[in-house]
Amino acid sequence: MNAGMHLKYVMLIFLSFLIATLFMYFSKQIFLYSFLFVVPVIISALAYRFKGLSIIFSASALTYLFLIYVLSVTLTSFQISKLLLDIFLFLGVGLVIAEMSEIQRRQRKTISELAFRDKVTGVYTRNYFVTLLDNYVNKATRCDIPFSIAIVDIDDLGEFNYTFGYEKGNFLLNKVARILEQNLRYVDAIARFGAGEFAVLLACAEGDPKIAGERVRKAIEKEEFEGDAEQPIVKKTVSIGVASFPKDAYSADDLIARAIKAKNYAKKLGKNRVCESSSLLASDVKVLSKD
Repeated sequence: MNAGMHLKYVMLIFLSFLIATLFMYFSKQIFLYSFLFVVPVIISALAYRFKGLSIIFSASALTYLFLIYVLSVTLTSFQISKLLLDIFLFLGVGLVIAEMSEIQRRQRKTISELAFRDKVTGVYTRNYFVTLLDNYVNKATRCDIPFSIAIVDIDDLGEFNYTFGYEKGNFLLNKVARILEQNLRYVDAIARFGAGEFAVLLACAEGDPKIAGERVRKAIEKEEFEGDAEQPIVKKTVSIGVASFPKDAYSADDLIARAIKAKNYAKKLGKNRVCESSSLLASDVKVLSKD
């Protein structure tokens, strides 16, 4: 929720609470119009769920009791019963609405995550990664933040799928995604970029990005993957290309292009290695201009 929406909800809660209090005070009909306090309770439950409900419910109950004291209202047994009933009614309505609001929030979050999560691996999709990278380039340009991206390509995935089947290939992809998560930082973003490719945004990477690439490469190289009855254990490797901002490129598209060319060069050199874009010769990769 942005600041504008926060202000809107706070004003609605404050005004409805103030109107209810003033109306009851000047009319001196506390028990007749006590239901007015349910309005700020509902708004707070919808906007801020249980936290907002607890605050406004407590404030409403205290104000209710304060008005009874200020107006010197003598309570009969019937009025006491009605007072308790109103309090429990406010609380019950607020709890139900807060719970419904929380369920809707979770559902929206789940639907939103499914929209930019890869179904096989659970990491980000290519489209979301490109959008994320565009935004990060803009931020890095403004704040002078160096960072890198890496393209991680599983070597000979097509041959693996042909030999063991696409279901085992999906298990392989999922396991590689988990290895990437385990060997990278929480702030780094991982996406499935192609059939057997992953893209990684190494955020705020001031050091040598090749170190992170080598850590990932070695972790996958020593991992055992599931094959079939004839070959139950399969070893796999990855080829990784790395490009850095602003050393290698100044835009998201150019960074991706440089990382892909570095990855392809790693394949050309024999696979199972990490290649930095900055280490390639002009004859090996097209030099992208600052523009």
